[in-house]
Amino acid sequence: MVTFVGNKKMTKIFEMKTNIQKFESIVVNKVSGWHEDSKIRIEKINNIKKNSMIKLNELRLGNYILLDNEFVKVEEIRNSLQMIEVRTIDKFNKYDEVDLDYKGLQYAKTSEEILNKANFVKHEVEQGSNEYYWCHKDLPFAIDDKTWNVQKTKAKVEFVHKLQNLFFVHTGYELFSTDTSLI
Repeated sequence: MVTFVGNKKMTKIFEMKTNIQKFESIVVNKVSGWHEDSKIRIEKINNIKKNSMIKLNELRLGNYILLDNEFVKVEEIRNSLQMIEVRTIDKFNKYDEVDLDYKGLQYAKTSEEILNKANFVKHEVEQGSNEYYWCHKDLPFAIDDKTWNVQKTKAKVEFVHKLQNLFFVHTGYELFSTDTSLI
């Protein structure tokens, strides 16, 4: 009788060991699967950062960029392990959520029209010189017409978002007021 109870205990112990081994195997497979998923997500993000036209660290809320050649305003920036998204608003107040690697998403080039909308005035360096610079109407901020360099810096503002960011850093004001919009 004692032997029978002992065999029963041994059987139970064997079953427990087997269950523990099965559980460990499941956990190891799950964890390695999660690890592989994480590796894939991180690789995707690194590829987006390398290959996308838009650099996430250059954007801030309120920046204007182009989405399928139309001006849109950046309303939200999401950076998660699944994707990097930019939420934009267009002239019809329609929101879009766009992956940063979407080919139709690109920087908007600075132009005379944009500078005029942003309260810049074009001045000739010397009369008849055919050289110009742009000066803001209200604030001390000037841009060279040929190189797009901001006066007294080496910063180029050939794209609207860079102009917006640099203007904010130097003046403490947004380049476009809520009344002025590119969209």
